[in-house]
Amino acid sequence: MQAQGSQSNVGSLRSNCSDNSLPNNHVMMHCDESSGSPHSEHNDYSYEKTNLESTASNSREHRDNQLSRLKSEEYVVPKNQRRGLLPQLAIIPEFKDARDYPPMMKKMIVFLIAFSSMMGPMGTSIIFPAINSITTEFKTSVIMVNVSIGVYLLSLGVFPLWWSSLSELEGRRTTYITSFALLFAFNIGSALAPDINSFIALRMLCGAASASVQSVGAGTVADLYISEDRGKNLSYYYLGPLLARYYLQFLDLY
Repeated sequence: MQAQGSQSNVGSLRSNCSDNSLPNNHVMMHCDESSGSPHSEHNDYSYEKTNLESTASNSREHRDNQLSRLKSEEYVVPKNQRRGLLPQLAIIPEFKDARDYPPMMKKMIVFLIAFSSMMGPMGTSIIFPAINSITTEFKTSVIMVNVSIGVYLLSLGVFPLWWSSLSELEGRRTTYITSFALLFAFNIGSALAPDINSFIALRMLCGAASASVQSVGAGTVADLYISEDRGKNLSYYYLGPLLARYYLQFLDLY
């Protein structure tokens, strides 16, 4: 009776799997493989698709949460309590903790600081192509024009100490706005200087005004990032002064 029952079970498995040529001990294996494989592939695809959709949804929610901080009173300082020069005109709101800025906004700030840090090193040699024109205009010697470059370098090396002290007392925003406004005014004065002595004095003031980013820029990056992420972003910031001379060589060609 047991033998007949087992033979009938094997026969039913053969009929279900539609393969009567397999031996008795391979019927169950063949049945499982033929019936389970398509379903397992379909389940794997559905699982991967669900994971991708959930990941995309989480990334969108995370990005929306980051941008929502710009209007959240939990992170943003009220307008009447913001520090620095002309805080009501700021495009980017002041955060209570600068490390809470969205990542893309942090990168934009680092890019702006790195670009601004090019101004100081560029001013040292940007007048080299115009030395002959300056000597002719002011009726002076090349040595006196080189003196204007020397005093520019001297002030560029000394005045970062003064700007860093000002930034600790009045904040980064006041330091940046004041130094850039002075640099703009002194550059116009250098272009309109009536003689070589005025030109040398104004060039020295240009170097002093452009020196702010050399010291305050690194402090700004340190305010934005924790210590683990600070080194990489400081390297991006220091690319600005290093690339200034390469940019000048490009300008000399034209």
